[in-house]
Amino acid sequence: MKSFFFTLFASIFIACQPLPKKDHVLLFGTVKNMVKPADKTLLTIARDRYQKKIKINKDGSFRDTLRLKDQKNITSFDENFYEISLGNHRFLAYLKNGFELELQIDQSRFEWLGKGAENSRYILEKTALNKTLMGFKEWMALPQKTFEKQLETTKRQNEELLKKHPALDPDFLAAEVAYNAAWIKSLEDEYQGSISIQKNRLSPQFKNYKNHAGGTNSLDDFRGKYVYLDLWATWCGPCLQQIPFVKQVEEKYRKKNIVFVGISIDDPRLEDKWKQVVEENEMPGVQLFANGDTSFLQAYQVNGIPRFILIDPEGKIVDANAPRPSDPSLTTLLDGLKM
Repeated sequence: MKSFFFTLFASIFIACQPLPKKDHVLLFGTVKNMVKPADKTLLTIARDRYQKKIKINKDGSFRDTLRLKDQKNITSFDENFYEISLGNHRFLAYLKNGFELELQIDQSRFEWLGKGAENSRYILEKTALNKTLMGFKEWMALPQKTFEKQLETTKRQNEELLKKHPALDPDFLAAEVAYNAAWIKSLEDEYQGSISIQKNRLSPQFKNYKNHAGGTNSLDDFRGKYVYLDLWATWCGPCLQQIPFVKQVEEKYRKKNIVFVGISIDDPRLEDKWKQVVEENEMPGVQLFANGDTSFLQAYQVNGIPRFILIDPEGKIVDANAPRPSDPSLTTLLDGLKM
């Protein structure tokens, strides 16, 4: 009797112990309709961390274990995302030690089954959804009401997709929720910034920039005239290539109600270099030095130079991304103005 109770107690004790955490992913499945020789292996990759080739048998079946390093503090599209390629087909999968995954592949169609499969199914659907979304420039070009409506639609689609996959890994779910929220906020912030530099809006200001001819100038000093701004730097090759064209355009419209203003965004330590380049190239119009101030660049969301901006006599934006002097469309634009 004592032996019976000891055996029973031992059995209950063992049953109550947590199962050891598996240190691998079991991955198996079948590839149908193999045609190309490249379909003989299944390549599993994750950046530079891990790489393994899985042999596909003649009948299309495969089975292997992937011993992955434990990943912690993941973020969406980060540590547990692996690229799987078969021939010319590549797709993302979410893999984590302890998963037991079955993958059925039929040409470009991939179906995930088994423990942990929900995550990779979600990725396939999210990828398809993202392909239907607009590009960044298209978002920024939308009228405000259309932008807000489209943003709400996108938020709802993301939420509905997450609800459709209730068994997502908790780490992945938390990261994906945070990623979606950050992405929506970045669109909202960028759009609000783009509104401020849309056509017919009052231009952001710059103040007290050093003038090569002496003194300082602010944008408001040129009220009453059209202002063609050239944002450049002495180290910018494409900027320097525009100088001859700036001269030609400035000469053509010399008697018109327009002023050509160059603004150097060079490091303050390069002020002497700026003066030298202006003098050696006999740069026309008004030449200003921002002296390290980046507020005007930020207001116009400048991420590359040369950048040209056209402002009307009332200080309103005509074109926040005006054509370059070398572009014939600039003269077409200027000829259409009442100067």
